[in-house]
Amino acid sequence: MRADSYFANSAFASTGLPTEAEVALLEPYRAQLPTAVFDKIFSFHRSEGAGIDREGLSKARQLLADAGYQMRGAVLSDTTGEPLAIEFLTASQSEQRTLLPYVNALTMLGIQASIRMIDGTGFAHLRATGEFDAMLLPGFIDMPPTWQLRPYFHSTSTGWNDSGIDNPVVDALVDAALAAPIPDRFMAALRSLDRVLLWNYYQIPLDARVDTRIVYWDKFGRPELPDEMYKAPFPDGWWFDEEKATRIVVD
Repeated sequence: MRADSYFANSAFASTGLPTEAEVALLEPYRAQLPTAVFDKIFSFHRSEGAGIDREGLSKARQLLADAGYQMRGAVLSDTTGEPLAIEFLTASQSEQRTLLPYVNALTMLGIQASIRMIDGTGFAHLRATGEFDAMLLPGFIDMPPTWQLRPYFHSTSTGWNDSGIDNPVVDALVDAALAAPIPDRFMAALRSLDRVLLWNYYQIPLDARVDTRIVYWDKFGRPELPDEMYKAPFPDGWWFDEEKATRIVVD
């Protein structure tokens, strides 16, 4: 499914307009945020997925014109005449197939878009040093989102913050989520963070799993003893329950 959230298909994804709890978190930073965070529902443009998306290209062309870009011949340039160019870095043939339609659409707009194939070592080096325009990265965030929030989004991150996010509002919302004393505040902080990340367009989430795929086999239990008799390892360890284990036969 198409992802419209950093936490897509979960209770932590922002939906609709901000709730009262979210507004309470976002209001102190109103001057630092796009106004759309408060009064517009975020969604990416969608097309039928076939042929040329003329409506999308038309909207993009208008946005570029509003930003001061003009066509000079077949090249889109800024007010100084500098061509608008973007290079996608990849070390994967499958990623190249994903990027090609996007590069073709950008080229139709007069943008000098290209894909740079590179070996894994070179890719890792350029990623670590930030020497790239854009790249595709596999994203994974545990549910509920916790330990990954700082390395992915916080300005102090030196590892996985590939977008170079350095936003005091993002930092504050990450801190608020991790310090939330109750689930409702935790959820409000994450949904607010999602809105700020989306409306700043640091990244473009592409797709998400429709269903949570979990298989488990409950073959554990604990002895029938009074609670006061339980010592370690419970709850850090569990007792094997032979009766439960026999419910599934493994060849």
